[in-house]
Amino acid sequence: MDELMNANIDKARDIMGTFPKEVEIPDRQDFDDLAALWKAKEKQITIYDTATGALEKQLQLVTRHVSTCHDIWVQVRSGMTWKTHAIQDLYVMGMEGQPIAGGSRTNANQSPMKGRVVQSDNLAKAANMRDLAKLWHEGLCLEDVSGLCADTNESRRLMISCSAAKSKWAPKQVFPYVFRPVSISD
Repeated sequence: MDELMNANIDKARDIMGTFPKEVEIPDRQDFDDLAALWKAKEKQITIYDTATGALEKQLQLVTRHVSTCHDIWVQVRSGMTWKTHAIQDLYVMGMEGQPIAGGSRTNANQSPMKGRVVQSDNLAKAANMRDLAKLWHEGLCLEDVSGLCADTNESRRLMISCSAAKSKWAPKQVFPYVFRPVSISD
């Protein structure tokens, strides 16, 4: 068992040693490269989908999904908690075009045990981020975008590409809740 562990540690060091430097903050070119798939789909739709408009509706659905997830993420990141809404409810509201209800921030002075509030806030934030990550992956079904995507990996790449194309926040990370690895170049 020790030999296996040592072999894996050596292999990890070899792999990590091949990176020339640390990852830098993405620049505009990185976002443009990520957005290429989205722009190609938009161009394809303007050429081929003039009769029914079904593919245009699917593109709008992807855009709404991405922007709703981003709007919820901004609120979760800032420490918002919701007593009356779950993340799933906020997602449904956003997808229906309703404004996402703002949450409230818990103040550490509200509790006689200040450390407990901070810890519970962190737990609530982590739970909200888990729920948001699940919605990012499962909120948009393959059947909903079957005209645009052949499989689940392509739909994930399209969501990331849409996020990069619609990004007004570059060069920042705009889809940090994508925990599963997705290769854009596949």
